[in-house]
Amino acid sequence: MVIERQRSKDERGLFSSLIDKVHSQPGRQTVQEILFEKSASIPQALARYLYINECDFPEDLKWAEKAKNIKENPYTFDTIGQIHKKELKSNNNREKQETSHNPEDLNTNIKIAKNAIRAFQSAQNLANTEDDPEDKAAADESDDFPRNSYNVYGYVGVLEIAFIVFEILCRLPFFEQRDPMKKKYFQSYLQKVIPITSVHKDDNDINNRYVEIIKEHEQFLLGLKTEVKDTFDLLDCYFTYIKANNSEFDSKNRWTVSGFFKDFVKLFCTATDEMRKERPSNPNLNLKIDIEERRLILEVKHADTFTGILQHLDKPAEEIEEITACYAFLRQEQQFFNKKQQTKETNNYILSKIVLYLLKPKSKHVKRLNHLSDLLLKTLTDVGLWYPFPDPYYLALLLFWPSYTHLLVTT
Repeated sequence: MVIERQRSKDERGLFSSLIDKVHSQPGRQTVQEILFEKSASIPQALARYLYINECDFPEDLKWAEKAKNIKENPYTFDTIGQIHKKELKSNNNREKQETSHNPEDLNTNIKIAKNAIRAFQSAQNLANTEDDPEDKAAADESDDFPRNSYNVYGYVGVLEIAFIVFEILCRLPFFEQRDPMKKKYFQSYLQKVIPITSVHKDDNDINNRYVEIIKEHEQFLLGLKTEVKDTFDLLDCYFTYIKANNSEFDSKNRWTVSGFFKDFVKLFCTATDEMRKERPSNPNLNLKIDIEERRLILEVKHADTFTGILQHLDKPAEEIEEITACYAFLRQEQQFFNKKQQTKETNNYILSKIVLYLLKPKSKHVKRLNHLSDLLLKTLTDVGLWYPFPDPYYLALLLFWPSYTHLLVTT
């Protein structure tokens, strides 16, 4: 309505009817204020329209950047991220249909992915630090990044981009997932076990160029798996601890994240049967294999986090029984990377025992209350009042909250 010009029988109007009307009544200054108003809404809306309907990505980005330069908020940054995501998806879908390999496509796609993740992270950081987003004008809101909830769309956007990158990498000649050995190379490289130069590959110009590109973006690529795992853990806390205001969007996000976690397990969690096959040929590594096997079980069962264990209250008792056995083994072998991990896994061990008692009180893996209480007291003494997560304090409420029986004994 503001920008559409009307045609008459004689000629086309220079301005829209609304602008002509405003100009003829309040005067030129009002028209200038309307035309040159510093609002991010119009360029942002145009950018969204273009990336959804036109896929003219350079033009989309021009308008999205213009909106962001006018006003930096979660919505303008999210629009930039959505444009990069749409372009990356478009490239990926096109390349899946092609039979030849072009290393420069990988270079382009990684650059797009970097920009997308940077935009989504900026959107999320701004969403996390806004004092009161409810008081902001609703003009910048988009369907991609909804208002009226503690949104996690930035985190979900990071996951979406990361898994597109994983899919692109899995099509490289030396990382193809159909070949078990190449899949192992893919896992080992992204888990920082081996450098890209140690990945077996045919010696040709295409593969050599792929290696050059991967080295160029190595910091980004090697940080991707950790970024994804940290994001899963954070979203786990969000979905477990926070009561959402917008159930429709949260349900969609939960479903999306759950799907990505299944993909994560398929990509990075080698089957335990494969580990067992290595025992006869590597007898000196049996303990290491045992440890890795149990850590893998915890990761696959979503039980390597405190919130993940809480979710096992709604699952069969046999699962939490296996989980408690894994934690008991790790504690027995004292296999912790550092003090931080020891504290985390001690919290998880205690919670798993509590959940097991609730689901299967006669299990042989159930421990006495005083054993768990002593363990928690030591943990609380170590961490004090400044542990960054609620886990040990939540356990303190469970184990030390005075019951009627406890009061009688104390009295």
